[in-house]
Amino acid sequence: MKQTLLEKRAQQVILQQIEERGEMSIDEIMELIKPHLIFDSEIARKQALRRKAHQIAAKSKDERGVRKNFAYNDTCHNIETTNSLEAVEGIIEKHSKVYDKYDADIKKAKRRRLELMGQQAFDFDLSQAE
Repeated sequence: MKQTLLEKRAQQVILQQIEERGEMSIDEIMELIKPHLIFDSEIARKQALRRKAHQIAAKSKDERGVRKNFAYNDTCHNIETTNSLEAVEGIIEKHSKVYDKYDADIKKAKRRRLELMGQQAFDFDLSQAE
């Protein structure tokens, strides 16, 4: 079901324009994408259905408000009751990668915040820079 909605070359040109400007509104980026977008309504419908299915499954929480259901290999697994070690390991790996990525993004933003506040940017662990 995965389909490229934007040619790689068009994406590279758009990214270059964003880099050159430094700041650009999402609406401006959308206008740059429009002429190059390949759209298939059936694929879009399937993607929307899949996204909604994931959202509904993810809403199931335990008594502490912690998520119970996770998708792995196109199957929804209740993490509390699943017997699939493979699924549990896959869920851990997937979510660890996601949070590691966000952690790096947050550290970069915190470093920039320090720069904007007039402090020098140092190349050190910013986990303490709150």
